[in-house]
Amino acid sequence: MKKFLGIFAVLAILLGIAAVVIVKFHLVPEGVLPFLDFLRTPKKEETPVVVVKEPAFIAMDTFTIPLIADGKLKGQVVLEVRLEVDQDDKSKISKMVPKLQNAIIKELFDFLPEHTVPGRVPDLEAIKARILLACDKVAGKGGIKSILLQSFYTR
Repeated sequence: MKKFLGIFAVLAILLGIAAVVIVKFHLVPEGVLPFLDFLRTPKKEETPVVVVKEPAFIAMDTFTIPLIADGKLKGQVVLEVRLEVDQDDKSKISKMVPKLQNAIIKELFDFLPEHTVPGRVPDLEAIKARILLACDKVAGKGGIKSILLQSFYTR
């Protein structure tokens, strides 16, 4: 009897080891031995991969805009502008730089003398909005994502 119990114990241990190996190494498809599913490693939920496109920036020349009021030079505004565009549109927009610069200069010549006073902080958001408006007329709505003012000062 003791011999039978010993053989039974060894067989039970071997059967347990075999069950663990079968489940852990996925030798049997899931659901075939449902009483062994508690041994399976829980599946990790796959998180969706979000592809973030790096923004592309197009550098513009430094703009110097005179502030003329009542026929007199009241000061100057000097600003450096970068245009944020999609990577896919960068080459197309880069070809439009001369037209974009011209549109920006025209817009700033009209806008800045009325809205900028030397020595006071101007509304930079309004200036960026006007530059974006001028760019949208040339490149089309949505071609330019945003405007980056790298420097802005009045003299």
